[in-house]
Amino acid sequence: MKFALNRLDMSNPLAFAESARRVEEQGWHMGLMGCNPLKAQDTYVSLAFAARATQTLHLGTLLDTPVLRHPSVLAGSICTVANLAPGRVHLGIGVGDTAVRFNGLPPATVAELETATRTARTLISGAAMEVGAMRPARLDHATPVPVWVAAQGPKTLEMAGRLADGVWLRVGTHAANLARSWQAVCDG
Repeated sequence: MKFALNRLDMSNPLAFAESARRVEEQGWHMGLMGCNPLKAQDTYVSLAFAARATQTLHLGTLLDTPVLRHPSVLAGSICTVANLAPGRVHLGIGVGDTAVRFNGLPPATVAELETATRTARTLISGAAMEVGAMRPARLDHATPVPVWVAAQGPKTLEMAGRLADGVWLRVGTHAANLARSWQAVCDG
């Protein structure tokens, strides 16, 4: 069994790295960092410091959102971290709850989250994509990174099942909710 922890010290990047090193020593599998720019210092800088301080701990976002960061920024930032810790990084995204509300913004729609997921995955893969610019966009430092989507409603669950490498179910623990959610992911 593997365990994740999202309660690392987020007071600054060095403290985050040190707490990541400690939880790795204690046998945790994954250290996650929230993405609220008003409550914590930069997520990707902190993850980069943690990547250098650890050897086996899987690192990632829980969760970032296309409301606060453009998908190309999400892809570029997570690939930068992944180049420091190959095979130990993921991008976790969702519609955005707390962080967007702290900024007075509405959460992303399912369509916006889907577009962001597609765009980030394309750029992370190193493929070129048409964006209406002079030339197609391509991430020069692309590296394979799984993209996980947090989902709770049926449309988001189906979209995540269709596009994501993994899905965080945000539906509680009631057996009927879990069964319906699992089916929606599988339908996607």
